[in-house]
Amino acid sequence: SAFQDEGRAQMVRRLIKAADKLDIKLMFGMGLLSWWYDQILESDPAVRGVDAEGKPHAHALCGAKEESWKYVQKILDCTLDNFEFGGVHLESCDLGCCMCPECAGKDGQVGYNVRMNSRAARYIKSRWPHLVVTAIPSNWLPANAGPFTPEQEDDVVGLADDIDCFMDQGWRGTYVAPERR
Repeated sequence: SAFQDEGRAQMVRRLIKAADKLDIKLMFGMGLLSWWYDQILESDPAVRGVDAEGKPHAHALCGAKEESWKYVQKILDCTLDNFEFGGVHLESCDLGCCMCPECAGKDGQVGYNVRMNSRAARYIKSRWPHLVVTAIPSNWLPANAGPFTPEQEDDVVGLADDIDCFMDQGWRGTYVAPERR
């Protein structure tokens, strides 16, 4: 419904066109499973994720539920079928993530976010192979957790099969230890 207002849709098209004249490609910022979903969660509580205490998450969908992915695909389809973005920027944990046993509870926040970003990127590339797909690890580690472990780094490196760029930055700094860059 975000673009039912033709004025909003025209504004987006105008921005994309202006950027294109400057040889700049605008990225669609996608809060993967944790941004923009409050209305969906109100209307379909069955897709709501849980927080670390097992309570309903305020913003995140459960990535283990196929119905959650139908919403993600619907957003991507609507946006990318109607606007000529240069790519998609994925942020899968900015507002937190589902901690149920099948999501982050299965293989930790880093493993969960790698799986979610890989799945979304594969979908995007299957429909729009020309688009650039990026990911950022905002909130992938708990506060003060330190850099990625070597095992977590291996998971992140596996993202290279599906995304074009990984930007090592988060709310509190970078996640790859400086000596391992």
